[in-house]
Amino acid sequence: MKNFIKNKTCLTTKLEGRMIILDTETGIYFETNETGTLIWDLLSRFKSREKIIEKIMMEFNTPEDVIIRDVDNFLSICIKKGLISVE
Repeated sequence: MKNFIKNKTCLTTKLEGRMIILDTETGIYFETNETGTLIWDLLSRFKSREKIIEKIMMEFNTPEDVIIRDVDNFLSICIKKGLISVE
């Protein structure tokens, strides 16, 4: 099972349900929607994709395939931007 770890050089701030993530080392920033904000917050407690998907499914009445797609897209973007790493 892969673990996803937030980059320690990232700072965040929330604004009206969205989050701005700034990598202070590279200057790269990323703005999330409400779903991305939730996933980023869950990464503080849960490192596995499966656990994050499980927690979101418990909170929302959304089809599983949509949640999986959204989580996978968010994690993929964050990896490409260097905001998270995979162990």
